[in-house]
Amino acid sequence: MSDQQNNQTVNEPNIASGIGELAQRAAIVPSIETVDSPDGVTGQFVIVPTVETGGRATVRLESVVKFFDEYRTRPRRRTGCAHLGDLDSLVAHVNRFKDADSVIFADTNREHPAIAAVLDYHRSGATGDPRFGQHRSHYAFPVADEWKVWTDASGEEMSQSMFAEFIESHIVDVVEFTPECGSAALFAEKCGLTFATPAQVLELSRGLSVNVEGKLAATVNLQNGVKQIQFTESHTGENGAPLKVPGAFLIGIPVFRAEARYRVCVRLRYRKQGPSLVWIMELWRHEEVFDAAIRDACEKVKTATALPLLVGTPE
Repeated sequence: MSDQQNNQTVNEPNIASGIGELAQRAAIVPSIETVDSPDGVTGQFVIVPTVETGGRATVRLESVVKFFDEYRTRPRRRTGCAHLGDLDSLVAHVNRFKDADSVIFADTNREHPAIAAVLDYHRSGATGDPRFGQHRSHYAFPVADEWKVWTDASGEEMSQSMFAEFIESHIVDVVEFTPECGSAALFAEKCGLTFATPAQVLELSRGLSVNVEGKLAATVNLQNGVKQIQFTESHTGENGAPLKVPGAFLIGIPVFRAEARYRVCVRLRYRKQGPSLVWIMELWRHEEVFDAAIRDACEKVKTATALPLLVGTPE
């Protein structure tokens, strides 16, 4: 037998197997079927036949949606989250896309306060239809530079030169005290404080000479023989007159960038350190001012959008 005949004999079984597999594949025709889910959603699927190794036929289901998506001229629904830079932009975006069931959420955490609107929120009512909640507006409160500067300085000890430099750089934030200053006025009345004017604060920062005089007094109770020792220290100015340093002043600063300014009471203390002074400024109850700024912003958004506002974060 020739070599050519030997090759034909060897290859014939492989050829026959390949033809049989092709014939089997051709006999299985793909089809499109409509399937109804238990909750009434109808979907179409392509039933794709396959032949595994060994000749066993199987099928798999593929949604036809992906085949149509590339031909769409618009999405099937709105998705995504817009991150806005100020409250007015947040309100404008919400009003552009809201409907009757949109809801606003306010995260009042002092570390990361934010407002988020879920534009396609679940429909209201116990039997209301659920929705995807995938179209949102988000605003992260940007803390104002002025607020950062003053809160960072609160409670810190400053030399005369440091105090002078700070006050001169931020004197525009110092405001006049008036009886209409709300809690600050009540605080001044309760503590007997005198509020400095902007000019007086600037004058204090530019230098203050203090003479310190200490007195030690000892008294003895003749009935029981108990001795009491009292040390008193008096501060006088250059002219020897008692030194009167205002105990506080007011600043008007925004809590959040590009938003309203709020009045904050600043306690002012000093102590003698060698030939100079150390100054300490302390913001009084500034956390309450921060919370008030968040509440005011939430009320502004709630009124401007006419939507319900819930404190918390959306699911």
